[in-house]
Order: sequence, then structure tokens, then C-alpha cells
Amino acid sequence: MSAFTEPLAYEATEIFRGGRTRTLFVDGEAAIELVGARRLIRLTRGFAYQCKRTGCRFEVAAGFECDLGSVPGFARWALSPDDPWAQAYVLHDWLYRTGVVDRATADLILWDALGLPFRAYRQGNPEPLRIVCPALYRSLIYRSVRLGGAAAYQARGEVKPAA
Repeated sequence: MSAFTEPLAYEATEIFRGGRTRTLFVDGEAAIELVGARRLIRLTRGFAYQCKRTGCRFEVAAGFECDLGSVPGFARWALSPDDPWAQAYVLHDWLYRTGVVDRATADLILWDALGLPFRAYRQGNPEPLRIVCPALYRSLIYRSVRLGGAAAYQARGEVKPAA
């Protein structure tokens, strides 16, 4: 069975990716407004993912930076990059960046990872909840990365697309 070894632990950075800028004037001074930019996060603790599909163990080290979920505009009404299953997003970003598997396999691993229960806490309740990504969201996420992932995979310039 596929499984994560540790829960996701990260900190926000002051680095933003993507989007566009526009100059505004605030109290008579120029300021830049970021529109559609995504804040990068940095893992404070690494984790591993044991993948049933490939039989491989993928290890994402502490210090890895990504933007959690690169949610396309048409899906933002339903999805948030910091959903309880954001660890699957981080794994997917790591797979894309390292190129240890081809894009289609990385997307299928995301599909599998989204099917796992994730640990989440509610304010005032010390007991963790086991939260599962709803089937509709899981399908929307997978279809989004299949549609938009090719461009992201190539645009990053960090890995070459698999044949």
C-alpha cells in the first residue's frame, strides 16, 4: 500500500513565483502589486512516500521549495493550495522537478497519493482527523495537472519532458 512516512511540515518563504506585477501609488509612493503570484514554501522536515504503483520509495528532503499546489484559475473555486492533502501536491512538484519518473507516471502517483487519508487537526481538538480528498476534487486535480502540467513540466526548465 502507498503511504507517506511523515506529515507535511513547512514554512512560508518571502519568495513568490509567477503572476504579474502592476505599479500602484500608496500615499504618493510607488508600490508593486503582485497579481496571481504564488508564495513558495520550504519543507522544514523531509518525508518519504512509498509508492505501490512503482514499487519505489521517493524521499523529499527538508529544504525543498515549491508552491504547494499550482491551482489553475478555472479550478480555484474548489481547490486551495493548502488543502489537507497538500503533501500530495509537494510530492508531485518534487517528481516534476527531479524527473525521476516521466510526467504521466508523476501524475498517476499524484492520483494515488490523493486517495490516501491525511492527518489534520481542528482548532481546540488535540485528536487528529483522517481526511480524504473528495472524489470530485481528486478528479479535478488530476485532470488539471494532465491539462496544464505539460507546459509546467517544460517551462520550469529544470527537467526535460519524458518521451
